[in-house]
Amino acid sequence: MINQKAILIKELKNEKEWKEAYPVMKQLRTHLDEDQFLQLIQEAAQKEDIQQVQQVSKASWNYAYEGIIPFEIQKSFLKFAYNDEMMQKRFL
Repeated sequence: MINQKAILIKELKNEKEWKEAYPVMKQLRTHLDEDQFLQLIQEAAQKEDIQQVQQVSKASWNYAYEGIIPFEIQKSFLKFAYNDEMMQKRFL
């Protein structure tokens, strides 16, 4: 017989929800205390945010300045202004 129990998978979106999920994570990652767990989640969220900002910046610059600023100059500027190191400084 197949177990018909429903499984709910939920994206955790804030620190309160992350803390509520910690007891489950502790069973899976026994070496992490709550502070370490929260730090890892925050770092992952920040990396995702940075990647999204980089993607939006590239698309918007290319669209807004098409025919105004040569593509190679845009590319050079975006590489400098939106690289990972610069974005991390902005997010801190």
